[in-house]
Amino acid sequence: MTEQEWLATTDPTPMVAFVMSKVSDRKLRLLAVACCNRIRSLLVDPRSLEAVSFSERHADTGPAKKRGHPTIRKATTDVVREVQDERRRGCQREDIPSLSARLHAAYAVTALTVPVQIGAVLFNTARAAGWSAVIDPYRSDPSDGSEMEVQAALLREVFGPLPFRSVTVEPAWLTSDVVLLAEGIYQERAFDRMPILADALQDAGCDNKDVLNHCRQPGEHVRGCWVLDLITGRK
Repeated sequence: MTEQEWLATTDPTPMVAFVMSKVSDRKLRLLAVACCNRIRSLLVDPRSLEAVSFSERHADTGPAKKRGHPTIRKATTDVVREVQDERRRGCQREDIPSLSARLHAAYAVTALTVPVQIGAVLFNTARAAGWSAVIDPYRSDPSDGSEMEVQAALLREVFGPLPFRSVTVEPAWLTSDVVLLAEGIYQERAFDRMPILADALQDAGCDNKDVLNHCRQPGEHVRGCWVLDLITGRK
């Protein structure tokens, strides 16, 4: 895959295949969490929501502190089984999209637990979103293309140009204002402050267009953002 293809594609599958051996488990986990957060409305079971929160915490604390994982894993598989049972018991045809969306959402959360199965997360979150958008109960299959396009954008958000070339952060850019602002954005998920970060970086002498444009671009920012990770020293 070339950088031009990376920037243009709307299919996350080849993108994931390209970066798998080049990136950290943390980055893949946060990408998976971001995808699951997009279908939070389908995660009606508190056990699923706790699994997503646990996975996000685990991304930053690391494997050494993953106490509680077996319980989380069992809880997510229990949710899958319960939704499957609900489908087997029979439902009105108009319930099929809702139950299918919930089942794929449950599958996605199960794939999010250690070790993260990023391909399964991407597939099932896209299918869940597709089914949730189905209005006609007699339609046989959802369209998940739009969610896959969003996932491709999230891959660019998390990994940026780094799979193709390095971006160097000059020490002079890391003023106390820049570092505190970047850390605050990360911890508080205050991604609306990204343009303010761009201004602070520019004031500190940053002239890197990749960095500045990413901070100022519209669209979704998430934990794992490649610019925030560069500034805060996360891998």
